Amino acid sequence: MINHSKQYTLAAIFSGVEYWLGALLFPGIKHSPRLIVLGLLLMLGGQVLRTLAMCTAGSNFSHQLMERKRETHKLVTSGVYSYVLSSRSGYAVASTDL
Repeated sequence: MINHSKQYTLAAIFSGVEYWLGALLFPGIKHSPRLIVLGLLLMLGGQVLRTLAMCTAGSNFSHQLMERKRETHKLVTSGVYSYVLSSRSGYAVASTDL
């Protein structure tokens, strides 16, 4: 689960470049202790939620978009997925630009 895809790797690289450019060009913005703590908490919370979702989905999780359902695929409705109301939730719609 660490080596996701080329796109994921590029996103990780660009986020690092963005951070360091911001730190070099706007050094004051990176020194607010409250913003640093808030950012770390949001990042850790997001990563925990993401990891729980991936582990809960198990073999049903993939970073690849599928055009057809695999025969072995099961809809996961337990764990963190039990909080999602439907496939038409706000996040699903927003992430697909519908």
